[in-house]
Amino acid sequence: LYNNYLDGFIRKNNIEKMTFITLTDGEGHPLETINGSYGLRDRKLKQDSYWDNEKEVRVPAVWTKIKNFYTDPVTKKTYEFTSDNNKQTRTLLKMIKDRYNCRVVGFYITSTNRRELYWAIRSNTTIEGYDVDRHINILRKSFREEGFHSFTKTGGHDELFILSQRKMKIADGDLEATGDMTARKLASNFSKFMSQKQTSRVLLNRFVGWVA
Repeated sequence: LYNNYLDGFIRKNNIEKMTFITLTDGEGHPLETINGSYGLRDRKLKQDSYWDNEKEVRVPAVWTKIKNFYTDPVTKKTYEFTSDNNKQTRTLLKMIKDRYNCRVVGFYITSTNRRELYWAIRSNTTIEGYDVDRHINILRKSFREEGFHSFTKTGGHDELFILSQRKMKIADGDLEATGDMTARKLASNFSKFMSQKQTSRVLLNRFVGWVA
């Protein structure tokens, strides 16, 4: 985020309207501090009771809640960070949006089993509780009809496309999306899929609408 890559790219190509696109088949690892992920957890510090000689009274012990914040040195905006890796991702995307005044569009590739769909929703949107189970059925219906489902106002992305791996075919077979695949290979296969005639026209039109 802070190596000025995006800023340099925007300036070099004289871009007026920037869209930052993410492509993934899983969740990100949580940020670490010198104390591990524990260092980003909300916690309480106890100040022990003590005797106030001036007032000649004992001041009772108090607990102070500690939260973690980061201020962007460029925008001067402050963001709260917790140990939750999914919330961290949303916060980082929000920081990118604020710093570069860009739109953020995401593509998330998943299988159609219930467990994978549950985590696709739970990790990438602000939907929680029983609403997650309800949306699993909505996703499956969308997958059957279009091969994808999209969410807006996810807390990080302007629009997030969740794609059914089963529906994604490329010329030489299924789209491969495995945990040990390199980012370059995943991007290459996704590019092949998006360029084929059998790709959902609805998906292509929505995507073009963001990058046009």
